[in-house]
Amino acid sequence: MRRSLLLALPLLLALAPKAASAHEDDDHDDDNSSSSSDSYHHKQKPELGIALEASRSGSTIGFGSGTTAGYLGMHGRFGRRVALGFGIEQGYGTDPSGWKRYDIAWNLPKLYLYLNPRSRTQLYVTTGMDMRVSHFDDGANKPLPANTPWGFMYMGTFLGGGLEHRMDKTMALRLEARWFVRGRTSGKANPTDAPLDPEFNQATKGAQGAVVSLGLVFF
Repeated sequence: MRRSLLLALPLLLALAPKAASAHEDDDHDDDNSSSSSDSYHHKQKPELGIALEASRSGSTIGFGSGTTAGYLGMHGRFGRRVALGFGIEQGYGTDPSGWKRYDIAWNLPKLYLYLNPRSRTQLYVTTGMDMRVSHFDDGANKPLPANTPWGFMYMGTFLGGGLEHRMDKTMALRLEARWFVRGRTSGKANPTDAPLDPEFNQATKGAQGAVVSLGLVFF
C-alpha cells in the first residue's frame, strides 16, 4: 500500500501543472467569450467614426414620388448613451408636385440617444435640425414655371429611431426611420424678382414625410 502511494505521488505531481494550465485556459476562454461580443459596450469610450448611408424619403414610403440620397458624415460617440452626427447629404428625385428635385442638405447636428448601450444591437432615438438647398427642374409632364429661381433654402426638424448593430469594434450596421417637417425660408432669390407662380409657390412651400435609411459607421 505504501509502495503504491509512493508510485502515485510522482504521477500526481506530473499531472498537476497540466490540470492547472487547462483550468487557466478554461478561465481565459470564458473571459474571451464574455468579452468578445459585448465588453466594449460595457466599457464604452469616446470614439469618432465615419458614417455612410443611403436613404429614401417622401410623403409616403413606397415607390411613388420621393428623393433618393447618399450621406457622408462624422459620428461622435461621447459615452454609452449619447452621440452626435455631422454630415452632408445629396439627393435626387421627384417632388410630390411633379417637378424634378435636387437637394444638398446638412444637419445641425443630429443627436442620438441609445436606450440599451450594453447590448451588441442597440436601440436609439434621434432628433435634430437640417438645412437644405433644393433645385427644381422640369418634370415628365410638368414644365417649370418661368422666372423660377435656381434654388430655395429649406429648414426643418425630424424625430425618429433605429437599430445599430455593432459588427465588431471597428464597424456598425445601422437601420433608421424618421419623420420630418420642412418649410421654405424664402420665396424669391431677391426682393426684385417677379412673384413666384402661385401653383409652384403653394406646392413647394413646405413638406412633411418619412425617411428610411441604411448605412455603416466605421470607427
